[in-house]
Amino acid sequence: MTIEFEAVEKKRVRLGMTKTELCRRAGVACSTYAALLASRHEARTATLAKLNTVLNKKAAGFGEQTATNAYNFAYRSLLALVAYRKDLPAAQVLSANPTLRATNNPEWRRAADCRRITFHVLNGAFGFRVADIARAAGVTKAAVSLAIKEIEDARDFDSDLDHILNDLTYLLS
Repeated sequence: MTIEFEAVEKKRVRLGMTKTELCRRAGVACSTYAALLASRHEARTATLAKLNTVLNKKAAGFGEQTATNAYNFAYRSLLALVAYRKDLPAAQVLSANPTLRATNNPEWRRAADCRRITFHVLNGAFGFRVADIARAAGVTKAAVSLAIKEIEDARDFDSDLDHILNDLTYLLS
């Protein structure tokens, strides 16, 4: 068991949270958690982030409604930060309706790019679950998953995108 995962397990026990509840709320398979406990493989950074996010919320006393508000706040704040980083008006990006699929509209496409970057950072750096990001953004889980995959694929070929993602992750970690 790695030191990082050992700390997660100690915090879980200290907070009185069951393994099943932790896994459910973090979006981690119980079998994965069991394999980590048995030291069959090392925990991925994203898995540790998801588990720690849930445990930190539990320690801070976040309830379900408070958690929803926190996801909404995190999403909108990060989206505004991404818009600022891309020299776009934050109000315009925040007000763009993601469900329109107005791909011929350049303003909508720029806002969509900001949303995709935001989804990627929330999931990768913060360990937010796709379902929570989707709920906060008002889109489907499939849309969030696809956007994260597209950003990950584009990152290999777009050095500016890679630089933005690294900057945001560094600033917010």
